[in-house]
Amino acid sequence: MSPCMFVTLHILTDQKVTANHFDRLPRLTLLILPLEVGIFAARRSMRYVVFELLGEISALATALSWSIAVFAFKRLGGRLDAVALTFWKGVLATGALVPVALLWGRLDQLHFDDVLWLSISGTIGITIGDAAFFAALSRLGERDTLIVTETAAPIFTAWLAWLFIQEVLSLYQWLGVVLVMGGVALVLYRPSHNHHQANRAMILAGVAFALLAALCQAGGAVISRDVLLAPHVSSIDASLIRLAVGTLFIAPVWYWRSATIRGQLTGLLPGLTTATFFGTFLAMLLQMASFALAPAAIVQTLFASSIIFTMLIGLWHGQKSDLRAWLGALLALVGVAVIILA
Repeated sequence: MSPCMFVTLHILTDQKVTANHFDRLPRLTLLILPLEVGIFAARRSMRYVVFELLGEISALATALSWSIAVFAFKRLGGRLDAVALTFWKGVLATGALVPVALLWGRLDQLHFDDVLWLSISGTIGITIGDAAFFAALSRLGERDTLIVTETAAPIFTAWLAWLFIQEVLSLYQWLGVVLVMGGVALVLYRPSHNHHQANRAMILAGVAFALLAALCQAGGAVISRDVLLAPHVSSIDASLIRLAVGTLFIAPVWYWRSATIRGQLTGLLPGLTTATFFGTFLAMLLQMASFALAPAAIVQTLFASSIIFTMLIGLWHGQKSDLRAWLGALLALVGVAVIILA
């Protein structure tokens, strides 16, 4: 028995530790006592830090899952449009979440209000949010749409969280949010010489849709955060309800837009399944876990780091980035560090 364990057992049994107890221990063991106490304290501190940062870690893991999924989805070769892709990955992930929820969830403990608000969260965040995002995408393009949504979503989330669930960020947390948003914007920004040729009304409409998408992301996030604060609601159940309802409302749009419903998944199912596992199934579980454990605005900000992860994975695949992108990535990483240390 180590001295550390010896002392601990006596404390746990309410026995007084005296010098006579230590006389029973070898002198060499007593010399090791400070080292063992230090290691024990370090381990306890590490476990405490990891537990305290579990929400932030889950948010970063969500961002990483999305980044991995980006490359998996690219292998599909664009043979599914955005609506069909959203619908099918929702169907596959919902099907996978059902047995997980039945085995490890607490569906029987949910109240009607919990299901209602999670359904509203899924409708706002997934159905309306995705529709607005796709509308912005067709008007602004990928980079400009992401710049607007990824920089506006954390601000909207912080505002709604303060307004409805009284969640306030510290000054250092705000500094981290600003650094991450600035870094992401720097990574995505590319000077364009074609804006003067574009329809001004189309650009304004695209920005409006992008802001609506960001607002929907924020609304879904805050509602999820509020529901998940209840101890009887698990992130597994929340993932299933949000995704199932969101997919259900996307189904009519997919049906209406699909000219050929049968045969859409021919040859695509293996790749789609892999991408769905990382980008929807795993990411949704991690997303809900992060909302349960960390402030909504912090989580929404850390989600934006998926752009940085995507850039790093792209580097591994041989894709090059310019100096501006690397400076933006560095700025975003500093912001993440500030958020974690705040």
